[in-house]
Amino acid sequence: MSSEQTLATAQPPVLSPVQPCAAPVAEVTVLEDRAHVTRRGRMTLAAGSQRIWIADVAPVISDRTLSATVDGAGAQVIDARVKRVRRARLEDRPEQIRELEQKIEAQRAEIAEKEKRIQTLIEAQKQLAAMVVQTLKEFSEDASWGRASREIWKHQSQTLSAQELALNSERRSLNFDVEEMRESLHHIEQRLQTLLNPSSDCAAGIEVLLHLATPGEINLRVDYIVPAACWRPWHTARLQSPLPLREGAGGGVHPLLTFECGGCVWQNTGEDWTDVQLSLSTQRPSLGTEPPLLSSDLLFVQKKRPVTNVSIREEEVHDAGLGGGGTSSTLPGVDDGGVVRTLKVSHKTTVPSDGRPWRVDLFTFEAPAAIEHICAPELQNAVIIRSTQANAAPQPLLAGPVDLIRDSGYAGRTSVLFIAPGEKFELGWGPDSEIRIHRVVTVHDEEKSMISTWLTRNHHVELRISNIGASPRSIEVTERVPVSEIDRVQIVVDEKKTSGQKKPDADGFIKWTVALKPHGREKLDLYYAIRKKSDVQGV
Repeated sequence: MSSEQTLATAQPPVLSPVQPCAAPVAEVTVLEDRAHVTRRGRMTLAAGSQRIWIADVAPVISDRTLSATVDGAGAQVIDARVKRVRRARLEDRPEQIRELEQKIEAQRAEIAEKEKRIQTLIEAQKQLAAMVVQTLKEFSEDASWGRASREIWKHQSQTLSAQELALNSERRSLNFDVEEMRESLHHIEQRLQTLLNPSSDCAAGIEVLLHLATPGEINLRVDYIVPAACWRPWHTARLQSPLPLREGAGGGVHPLLTFECGGCVWQNTGEDWTDVQLSLSTQRPSLGTEPPLLSSDLLFVQKKRPVTNVSIREEEVHDAGLGGGGTSSTLPGVDDGGVVRTLKVSHKTTVPSDGRPWRVDLFTFEAPAAIEHICAPELQNAVIIRSTQANAAPQPLLAGPVDLIRDSGYAGRTSVLFIAPGEKFELGWGPDSEIRIHRVVTVHDEEKSMISTWLTRNHHVELRISNIGASPRSIEVTERVPVSEIDRVQIVVDEKKTSGQKKPDADGFIKWTVALKPHGREKLDLYYAIRKKSDVQGV
């Protein structure tokens, strides 16, 4: 075989022209800080090598994650790549953005013209002021030479005054117009900022090189990862029936609570997700897997001080739920309970590329809610309405904010932690406006015993609760006393003087159940003492 024949045989096949393919976004899985996008398209092609072009894709595609698969007609994918084109010309930009940019440019030009006219008026006013000064000098000179003419003076003064008035009037009008135009320009620029996304300055498409053994119809699938997309859980709770009043510790009517578990999706990738199958995942691909570097921890021995320094700190008791059958669930390390979960939206969803939040519904359940009135006067002088219900859904509730809706409308917002299926959890519905709380704390001076090294400081907490409503109330009141972690400091509760002879639990909480009649009142007292050694400082 000759060298010419060898070169001719080694030449690549001639490719056909690029053929556009309608492959819209079909599925999107939104992760914590990115999204997995799937496009699907179908078309009929001839045999041989073909080039397929998918237009209007997100310019922020991660090129390394691009993959294409094809089914049918003995086809196989030879290559797939992203091609980007800079939109440098104004006419190449999207229509809405182009119109706003033209409007901004025209508005700025008009403002510049008016400001230029204002500067001209300022200079004219300065010249007119100098002319007035010179005219007044001439009036005085004419009077000194006996050439006084009141008619001429009056005419010249009126002329100058009219000119000054006209200049001031025009300048004020222009200043007012400029202020209005600047405010309008600010609003237009804000509208433009909401429309700007990566596709405003750059257009992108995907070119796929295929080889078909026989002509026929193919099904093309393209997958890629894009940044600038995220989601977070966002729920809604509805208390549908009028709020009953709890009578007694175990009584009361249980209204029906509807809990809507949903998510909030943001995306500004440059491509709209129109009528797509949306899924929300808790997977964290950006989470590092390498263990942290450990540094040396040096220990030193020092002489014991003659004085013991102690400090008071606040410690929060963490508890994600209230238990499903007598057991409680501790706070998980991550919001998804340590297990990657994928939640699929039951209906097709549209999420435009505008960077704004879009709510989607995931699942809904109904559960009876036990209504209680609770009060922690140390934190807030109010009685809070609390509902306790169980997660009746077959899947857990992810940690996130909860919008509270009553029969009267929006009631506020709270949040929940990770709640397992069947787990009980609480929701706070705001204060009861018909209950008044008054709390007074009296701290006495330290008392020292003659024959002991212990110092004692007595505390008295007085609570006064009033019901100004026409309905009875049963309120759970919680107070707390400090909890000592060293034997040189002791907390002693005077049970005889304390209302109901209550004792604190292991965390220092004391609880009363107060039953208030209509327009009734109640008083609670708590007496406790802090005893410490004389060499203890800080309390």
